[in-house]
Amino acid sequence: MGIGRRCKAVLRRGVKAALRSRAAEPMLGRLFADRAFCLMLHRVAPHDPARLASNEMSKVSPTELERFIREALDGGYRFVSLSDALGLMAQKSAPAGKFIVMTLDDGYRDNLTNALPIFEKYGVPFILYPSTAFIGSGVLPWWHALEEILLRRDRVSFMGESIAAASMDEKNRAFEAVRSKILPLDDGESDIAAVLLAENKFEVGREALSLFLSWDELGAISRSGLAEIGNHGHRHLDLSACSAETVEREFTVSAEMIERRLDIRPVHYSFPYGHYDERTIGVLKSLGARSAVTVEPKAINKLNREGELPLIPRLGLYDRLGLRGLRAEVFYADMSAFIRLGR
Repeated sequence: MGIGRRCKAVLRRGVKAALRSRAAEPMLGRLFADRAFCLMLHRVAPHDPARLASNEMSKVSPTELERFIREALDGGYRFVSLSDALGLMAQKSAPAGKFIVMTLDDGYRDNLTNALPIFEKYGVPFILYPSTAFIGSGVLPWWHALEEILLRRDRVSFMGESIAAASMDEKNRAFEAVRSKILPLDDGESDIAAVLLAENKFEVGREALSLFLSWDELGAISRSGLAEIGNHGHRHLDLSACSAETVEREFTVSAEMIERRLDIRPVHYSFPYGHYDERTIGVLKSLGARSAVTVEPKAINKLNREGELPLIPRLGLYDRLGLRGLRAEVFYADMSAFIRLGR
């Protein structure tokens, strides 16, 4: 990282720390007094320092999830389903109000074992967007296949390049290096995880293969009375790199599997990696989508213009975020966007 980038990173951390301080709390509290938020989760599990940082970042611990829910309830927020949130956001005569929507992507087993009991304890509704290729199949996404290889080998190979991975620092750097090569290729033309495993002559263990829900477990979640089931596509592809035909096939296959297994036809969508374009939105409209969630760090209030597909911005929930951190993240993103527009 160059000196300029390091200085920017230090400045960014300093500004965010100042925004999270108690001194900034009154200002941010007033600014966001009647704003609503949509939060994104993936895994709900304790952090493991022996695992790779990039995958661990997708976790929030059960303790921190419960702490956040209690803090939000004490702060006057209510938790609502995504369908109810759309109704609130459509109201023209009043602000959407002070609420939070909880979303979970991919379909990890800990959503059932760790997250659901907490949601049930506090009556928190949520929506789960499974990637159906991983449900009940023993198939791993490439990021977990890559992690399994790196944790057990001193080198990893991809596309003919061999990368050193002896120390934990090297393993984390190797993960990012391979990731940068994978994302432009994640268009559905090949099975990236299978390519990785074959090139490294590696077989994944049983524990890793049990990371995702079975169809029976996903059904148990859907019958909890708190959950909606959405559509995250079938294979978790980068849809912005895919043809329109592949985008439609990914969402159609997923919808048909969910309907066949759970008797539910999803109407809410989540973009894998948060990547989308106008073509992707056009496909969703043709499929009758009622909403799609993004990964933009913004508060939510009113819907888009009438006739447009509602795009709901989401912020990632992670350990020690809290309401103060949540507001700081949104304010920082808004401030950065304002500065860029002014250049």
